[in-house]
Amino acid sequence: MKKILPISLIILGTLLLSGCFFVPAFNPTISGKDVSDKVGGPASNRPLRVGTVTMDQVIALLGQPQYVSRDDRQIAYTWEVLNGEWVYPLCFTAQPQHGERALELTFDQQNVLVDYRLSKEDGSLQLFVATAQGPPVAANMVRYPPWMKFVPPATKPARPPGTEKTP
Repeated sequence: MKKILPISLIILGTLLLSGCFFVPAFNPTISGKDVSDKVGGPASNRPLRVGTVTMDQVIALLGQPQYVSRDDRQIAYTWEVLNGEWVYPLCFTAQPQHGERALELTFDQQNVLVDYRLSKEDGSLQLFVATAQGPPVAANMVRYPPWMKFVPPATKPARPPGTEKTP
């Protein structure tokens, strides 16, 4: 019991002398909607599974996408999380650090989900300003205007066996 006070003072002194320290918040969603728990592989029990759902079904469940690829075969949903707080004890201040998350969904010519990718970009401390780099979406994705309704591309019928073009 007698060692608790000296150890506490050593820890407190070290924190004060370090200039700043990070207090994690464990990434609660602060803007947007975290949709990562809705998508899974073909054998999962999630509502959206690879190979079984169409783009129309995805949009019906998740809503309008925030990002769309130039060929309309990929869509993305993004949300912002709180990574934690940078605390500056000598300045009597704290600065939040945010991160970005993105769920990219890829569809085939029949608009069936064939792949998904969850990516993240966490902020960093830069001269008393904690910043995030923006949504971690693929380079071919463009921000889709929220006031416009996204219409999935028309499906192309599959060719019957034996009618494929030969070179």
